[in-house]
Amino acid sequence: MEHGEGKKAILECPAGFSISTDGGFSPGHEETLVRLYPEEIEVLIPGGRIIGYRYREILQIDPGDYQLLLTPASGDKFRLSHLGYLYEDFTTTLFHLRSEMLIKDMLMQETIHKKGLGGEYVFMENSGRELQRGPCESRLYKTALVIIPEQNDPIRIPFSEISKIEKVEHQLLITTEEGHKFIFSMMGYQLDPFKKALYEAMGEVERDTRTLITSLVPGIDSHEINRCAHLFREGKAARRSEVETCAPGLWDELEKSLAVSPIAKEYACLKSLSRQDKICIGVKKGLMGDLDREYIWCLFPIYSLDPAQPGNALAMESFSGLENGVSRATYFFRIVGRDIYPTFTDLQELHLETDRFITRINRCLIAINFRREPIYLPEEKLTEPRYIKYRYALHRIPALQILREHFIGRVNHVSFEQWRQDVQDLLQFNTGARDNQCQWSKGNDRQS
Repeated sequence: MEHGEGKKAILECPAGFSISTDGGFSPGHEETLVRLYPEEIEVLIPGGRIIGYRYREILQIDPGDYQLLLTPASGDKFRLSHLGYLYEDFTTTLFHLRSEMLIKDMLMQETIHKKGLGGEYVFMENSGRELQRGPCESRLYKTALVIIPEQNDPIRIPFSEISKIEKVEHQLLITTEEGHKFIFSMMGYQLDPFKKALYEAMGEVERDTRTLITSLVPGIDSHEINRCAHLFREGKAARRSEVETCAPGLWDELEKSLAVSPIAKEYACLKSLSRQDKICIGVKKGLMGDLDREYIWCLFPIYSLDPAQPGNALAMESFSGLENGVSRATYFFRIVGRDIYPTFTDLQELHLETDRFITRINRCLIAINFRREPIYLPEEKLTEPRYIKYRYALHRIPALQILREHFIGRVNHVSFEQWRQDVQDLLQFNTGARDNQCQWSKGNDRQS
């Protein structure tokens, strides 16, 4: 790849280079020059040939035995060797530059509260099995803790997923609601400031939530807010039954606010179609990537044991008080496989499956910071330059893969009558289709 005059490499060093072929790796070039630029790696092969990849195109980097194996999205692999005494610096710099680009691509563009917190981390799944460990930088963003490992992809931990924070001697242990554990150590004098800053960042998000609830329901007293604020923390959608248990009367007040909102008719319509005790309402500042807007969003589970009835769908509706005519759309996600849905004969089992799905989708939406474009854009659009970051984010964000896998379609708001008819068409299409990959579009066209 060519660079404009005056553009300098951050690091360059001589290396051996070989690229994979069908029969294995090609004979190596021993006298190549490898350069790291802010957005790409470039290999200069003797004879004037240049091979370059942007960091977002590199799906995996495997260091070992003083060599680096890089796997681009194209499927080819290439190996760098003979990096000599620059191996450690080169590897660390490569991962760092790639991580900075991935942080943007992985939908982490938020205000940074604190960065530069060095140390080491251990990442364990809920079974106790260790998945990763090593040196890292920890950063506190507006709504999440982000771990930037020295030799792994960045990890985003939304504050809403953190269930426990413990200081054990010279370590900080963070446990998520799914049971994953992150242990931070070797932080020295930074450990206590890290813990304090984490509490402050999480507190600021909860303060925003409390303020939003109060603005929606001015009559609610502090005692009720104290009891229910955790249900709405950082984008969580609270189920009606949970809210009514924690703060009797709050749900009715929230619905009164929605009755005079821009989605009043849509809310009433979707409510009439759904399981009303399982409807969820969420409040958030900065939903869908706009940190200045305040949003209300709702989830409506629509299902029954009657296969003739439209259903097997979770509808997502949202609005901002600052939209002022900005176009909106209602998003629909398939609850279970289309071949499985007609086989349910026990309503309680379907209730439980739906509860699990609501929790799963809520976590997925939080994981992508509620951005909508990467959910609905068709595959061909993801090859366009302005959307290319989503294409590579798909490889790295399981939550985005799940949302796209379950996405049925979206219904645009032009008029209420048009919207209501399109909702009926989409729901009927969803129960009639058998291919899980089929999506609804206007006129019942099917697109994969």
